Amino acid sequence: MLFNYNDIFETIKTSLLFQFHTGNVIFDTLINGLIICITSYIMSLTINIKNMNFRNLFKFITNFNCNMIRIIGIKYEGRFDKCDYSNTFRAILHQIKSLNYIDAQIYTLNEIQFMGYGDKELVQKTNLIVDQNSYFKLTKDIRVLILINNEKIHNKTQEFNNIKSFEMQVFSYVLTLNELQQQIDKWLQIYLNLNSPNKYLRYFMYDDISITDNVRYDPHKKYSEFKFESGKSFNNIFFPQKKDLIDRLDFFKNNKIWYKTRGISYTLGMLFYGMPGCGKTSTIKAIANHTNRHIVSVSLNKIKSFKELLEIFYENKINNMIIPLDKRLYVIEDIDCSDMKKIIRDRSLDNDDSDKDSDKDSGAELNSEDSEYQPKKKPKEKEEQKLSLADILNILDGLMEMDGRMLVITTNYPEYIDSALTRPGRIDIKINFQKCTSQSLISLYKCFFSDKKKIVWDKLFDKLPNDRWTPAEATQIFFDNSNNPSRGLTQLITDFP
Repeated sequence: MLFNYNDIFETIKTSLLFQFHTGNVIFDTLINGLIICITSYIMSLTINIKNMNFRNLFKFITNFNCNMIRIIGIKYEGRFDKCDYSNTFRAILHQIKSLNYIDAQIYTLNEIQFMGYGDKELVQKTNLIVDQNSYFKLTKDIRVLILINNEKIHNKTQEFNNIKSFEMQVFSYVLTLNELQQQIDKWLQIYLNLNSPNKYLRYFMYDDISITDNVRYDPHKKYSEFKFESGKSFNNIFFPQKKDLIDRLDFFKNNKIWYKTRGISYTLGMLFYGMPGCGKTSTIKAIANHTNRHIVSVSLNKIKSFKELLEIFYENKINNMIIPLDKRLYVIEDIDCSDMKKIIRDRSLDNDDSDKDSDKDSGAELNSEDSEYQPKKKPKEKEEQKLSLADILNILDGLMEMDGRMLVITTNYPEYIDSALTRPGRIDIKINFQKCTSQSLISLYKCFFSDKKKIVWDKLFDKLPNDRWTPAEATQIFFDNSNNPSRGLTQLITDFP
C-alpha cells in the first residue's frame, strides 16, 4: 500500500490546529506557527529516514571509532566488460572464500567474474564476494563491510553503460592502522604465492586479450595463459646437433659473468628451420623444460606497432605476474607467415628499395654502436605506426640490452629472411631440422622400446635409411608397432613415406 506523506501530515496538522483553537488571536497565532514548524520538521525527518542509506550511516558512525583501510575494485559493463581488481582486492576475496560463513556472519554471496585466461584453480578460490547490508568477520579482530554501487552511463557514445564498484571497508576496533596493514600484507603474500610463476611452468600466447572486442577482459592480461606440461626433453628427441645445443644452453645459463667481462650481450638467439615434422616444436618444448623457462609465444602478425612490441619484450610483468627475463623463453614461430613476408623478406631478393635506406647490418636507427642516432619523424596524429623490419631488429639487438633473454625463431624458408635478421649477435645458433639419420632412428628406437627385453637388432640397424623419415613419421611407425619392434624397423627399411 502506497502512502502520500504530504497528505497524511497535512491532515495531522489541520487536526492539531483545530484542537488548539482558543479564540485568542495572539495566542492562536503563536500556537499555529509552532504546530506548523514542528509538523514540517517531523515530515522532513520522516522522509529522510525513509531514504536513508543505512550503509552510509554505518560508515559515518564507525569512522570515529575504528581504523579502516578501503580497497576498491571496479567492473565496467557494456559492449565488452572490463575488470580492474588489484592483487590486494583478490587477496581479500581469497580470504573470504576460506571462511566458515556461519562463524563469519556471512549470509549472502554473489559470484564475481574474472576476465581473461589464467589459473582456473586460483579463480575458483577468489570468485565469491559478500553482498549484504551488514559487516562480517574476517578474523576475530577484523571486520569488513562491502559497499556495492552501480552507476549507469546514458551516453551512447561510451563503450560502457554501467560501472559497478566494490568498496571493501576493512576495519578494526582493536588493531592499529599499521597492524591492520600488516595483516592485509600477509594475506596479499599468501595470494601471490598461490599465483607465483615459480609454482609451475606456463605457456603464454600473446594476443592482447585485454582489448579484444565483444568479450570480457582484464586490462592486466594480454596473454592467453596455460599450464605448460610436456614430456619432451633432450632424453627423448634426437637430431645430430642435439649435444652442441645442450652444451650451448648450459654454457649460457652458467656463464653470465663470462659474457659481461667480454662485452658480449647476455642473450641467446636461435633460428630453427626445416620442413614440418622434423622436430622444431619438440625441441622448443625440450629447451623450456631443460632451462626451466616459461614459453612466451609471439605472433608478429598480431602486433600493430613498435610500442606494442617493446612492451612484450621489456615489460617486467606478464598477466600481472613478475616474470624475469631469465625465466622466459620467447618463441616467434613461422616468422615467414603470409602477413610478415613483406617485412622480413630478404631485401636483396626484392626490387623494391624502399627499405634499403636502413643500414642492412644494423637494421635500425638506434641499433648499433656504428650507426648514428637519427630521430624518427613524429607521426601524424592518429596515424598508426606499423611494425617494420627496423623495429624487429631494434628489439633483437638494440641499445637497450635484455640480460638473460632467450629467443627462438622458426621458419620453413630461411633463404627468404633478410640477412640483417639472422646475422651473428642476433642469432647465435642456427639448426636445420631435417629428416632422420640412421643414427637418429636407432636412438629413437632404443628410447621407444627401452622397456623391452630385446631391443638389439644389429642387422636391421645397419639397413636403416638416412633422410627418408621425419621424426614425426618414425615415431608414428614405432607407435603403430609397439608390440612388434622388429616389424617397425622393417617398415622403416622397406617402406617409403
